Amino acid sequence: MENPRHPSLNFEVVLSSDSYFTIRVDRGRRILLEAIDIKTYRVFDVGSHDYIYRKYG
Repeated sequence: MENPRHPSLNFEVVLSSDSYFTIRVDRGRRILLEAIDIKTYRVFDVGSHDYIYRKYG
């Protein structure tokens, strides 16, 4: 919560816009975040790696 960009979370851009990112929950699951501002993110979706990247990637 303090640092969603911590390297261990594998924070990365998932869509062509720079407003959506994923973080790793475990080997198979991801949380899709929407950037509200520089320090605020909203959980947009949660699912398997394949689900997130197939639907949004």
